[in-house]
Amino acid sequence: MESTPPLPISPTSAASLGLYSIWPLPVLTSSLLSTELLSACINQVNMITFFVKRILRYIFGTLGRGLLIRTGDLELRGFSDSDWANDKNDRKSTSGFLVFFGPNLISWCTKKQPKVSRSLTEAEYRALALLADETMLKDDSFIYLVLYVDDMLIAAKKKYDIQKLKGLLSAEFEMKDLGAARKILGMEIIKDRERRKLFLSQRSYIQKVLARFGMSSSKPIDTPSAANIHLTAMFAPQSEEEKEGTSDVGLIYGGDTQCLVTGYSDSDYAGDVDTRRSMIGYVFTLGGSVVSWKATLQPTVTLSTTEAEYMALTEAAKEGIWLKGLIVTVRG
Repeated sequence: MESTPPLPISPTSAASLGLYSIWPLPVLTSSLLSTELLSACINQVNMITFFVKRILRYIFGTLGRGLLIRTGDLELRGFSDSDWANDKNDRKSTSGFLVFFGPNLISWCTKKQPKVSRSLTEAEYRALALLADETMLKDDSFIYLVLYVDDMLIAAKKKYDIQKLKGLLSAEFEMKDLGAARKILGMEIIKDRERRKLFLSQRSYIQKVLARFGMSSSKPIDTPSAANIHLTAMFAPQSEEEKEGTSDVGLIYGGDTQCLVTGYSDSDYAGDVDTRRSMIGYVFTLGGSVVSWKATLQPTVTLSTTEAEYMALTEAAKEGIWLKGLIVTVRG
């Protein structure tokens, strides 16, 4: 059987076919080629030829396919999905979506996400954001729908858009309309429209915790512990005492401040008496209002205060990058 001559292909066409991992071929500068090098070059050419032939055979098999345009309803429907960390080289995920106008497919896309997603959920949200950007109205009439298990929160600039979305959802699912948002995931929502302020509080949750431990009538204190006191694991149950004095404390959002993300990080070197691990913490504000925070032990024991500070800064930097991407996606 005669061998098929290799198919000529340029670096540009190879890149367009996604053959980055096997192109370019080794640069041959010597007039004398070893048998091993020549064999490697031939193997790579044969591999490129194999992939190109498979792509062309696949395209040939789709000659009789097309898009069928049918009559039907005029509703816009979208579907999105992601393949988390599927790229073995940079661990980036792939996003994809389909958009139907009635029964007809009108838009589709599959592309690699610009950043590495830290979880499957984040990858799915990025794919959903890509779909939202494709179907979003360009007159700022978009709607935000936040869903956690069976709790839903809808926000939009126009009340008419919210009512319309509620009607569409009620037609497909059994739902109960609770009216204006007053509580979500245990957080109470208090709105002050005159001052353009939004207040979030967990007063009810704190009161339930205090009642559970029989401390509803305890005396409030200003700080969880006295100054210069280092708690150990054996004192953990007593930490509930700190919550009574903060039951009326909450988060305030709104005002006329600039919409800027600001972050702070810090560490407490070897603050854990039991394991000598350091404590790290960060807090981020958006327009002067706190939107993200964390305080936890570092996973390993650090050898200096500088190393502890760098580990805290690393965690804060990762959170800051994620918040920046989220804000860019939301604002379009």
